[in-house]
Amino acid sequence: MWVDTTDSVNIGDVGFLAEIIREGQCRDVFRKQPWAKNLSGERVLHGWCGETNNVNREAIGAAEVTAISRRDCYRVHVRQVPDNDARVTQMCEELGVTA
Repeated sequence: MWVDTTDSVNIGDVGFLAEIIREGQCRDVFRKQPWAKNLSGERVLHGWCGETNNVNREAIGAAEVTAISRRDCYRVHVRQVPDNDARVTQMCEELGVTA
């Protein structure tokens, strides 16, 4: 699936996905840093992260970058990676992410 990113990424990078909902519009976003819950700051792989200014965020797992748009380097193609993938497990342990 094609998603947005704010990070500089390379093909093969593994990171975190979230679904962002604003005024009924939904988009998926990839980034290298984990998503965190608004109030507790707990970093999560899955689950609702909170709402700020009518923008809801929900962490939806890990993904690997498989392509980068030629027109827009902040648009990437990703495939979801299972939670039990060794790369995801290691990344979560290093960054203090609750699976």
